[in-house]
Amino acid sequence: MVIDVHHHYLPQELADNFERHVPDHVEVRRKDGIVTLSRRNDGYEYIVVDPALWCDPDRQVRDMDATGVDHAVLSVACYQDWMTMDAARLCNDGIAALVASHPDRFSGMISIPPDGGEPMVEEVHRATHELGLRGINLSTSYRGMYPDHPDFAPLFALAEELDHALYFHPSWHPPVLDNLESWNLERSIGKAFDLNLAAARLIFSGIMARHPRLRVAFAHLGGALPMTARRLFHGPRGWHATPDQDYPAQLKRVFLDTAPGIWQSPAEIEFACTVLGVDQIMLGSDYPLSNDPASIVRNSVRHVAKLPLEHGEKKKIFGDNAIRCFGLSCVHGARKVSAG
Repeated sequence: MVIDVHHHYLPQELADNFERHVPDHVEVRRKDGIVTLSRRNDGYEYIVVDPALWCDPDRQVRDMDATGVDHAVLSVACYQDWMTMDAARLCNDGIAALVASHPDRFSGMISIPPDGGEPMVEEVHRATHELGLRGINLSTSYRGMYPDHPDFAPLFALAEELDHALYFHPSWHPPVLDNLESWNLERSIGKAFDLNLAAARLIFSGIMARHPRLRVAFAHLGGALPMTARRLFHGPRGWHATPDQDYPAQLKRVFLDTAPGIWQSPAEIEFACTVLGVDQIMLGSDYPLSNDPASIVRNSVRHVAKLPLEHGEKKKIFGDNAIRCFGLSCVHGARKVSAG
């Protein structure tokens, strides 16, 4: 079973009606079929969407078939920069409709603004019990606030109560960006640091300790998390005033995906397996990144196939860990993937 946990989809209804559902600080521009969402005060672009790539489930299925992917867990990526409750409901309804039409090929994560209060709680319950979505898609930060902000506390209790994994995608515009405006460093270094920072704040703040059944997943191999995990969590007790917690046990509930296939080679994935363990790594592609979305899925699958691991260990990365992380009881069937 090959499962892609970093696979994006945007309902066409939302792409056609962004103007009606984004907050006032977001401007929507359309040109040559491409939709751009930007910040009104300085023109900073949050996201550029090509609906031909993001909103075509038939193409997604064809690309999955062509690249050996049996099942994809759908999310809407770093859209919390503009997420509202109206947009969240459209995302959840649209993803649930696609899952219902292709239950063997897709599962879907819940989208919500994490500080939405009681409406947020109601939407998570609706998406769970009525729509059957699994996992909650978040950004590493939301309106400049990282996961340990007090406004987000109800979300962690809710996720633990409903047995949802929290899946963190890097923010499109991370708050910590000083001196990263040149050479696209915001995207290359900034997002890696942003993921690492979110993971550290989540764990050091005691959230994982207070919620012992909570599972969390980070995109892009957690940014620099594999490289810094020992420095952060395996020093002497009280090292640099870090809280006295059972970090090895907490890290067993932290999953990383291997996306994107355009730069996470077998070397980086193998290192993450060595540091965190094979049980914590899941296949991810970042579909439909690039103008040739199928190619990055194909690369992602090949990278895992080339790892110097036993068949059973690769099987965990290809799908078993995703089933365990997200509770994908609906997934069945298998596809043979070459180890070469």
